[in-house]
Amino acid sequence: MASAYAKRSPRWIRQRLVDGRLTAFKSGHDDRLVLIDLDELDELLRVRPA
Repeated sequence: MASAYAKRSPRWIRQRLVDGRLTAFKSGHDDRLVLIDLDELDELLRVRPA
């Protein structure tokens, strides 16, 4: 997922950060900034019916 965002333009990333579809997370362990697509995260965490 992160490599997909690396190919996006800075404008595309900024727009999604502003509208709330993308969020940034910085770990206290290192200096890397992780971009998280909240829609994709919701899809991954959604519980599937049995």
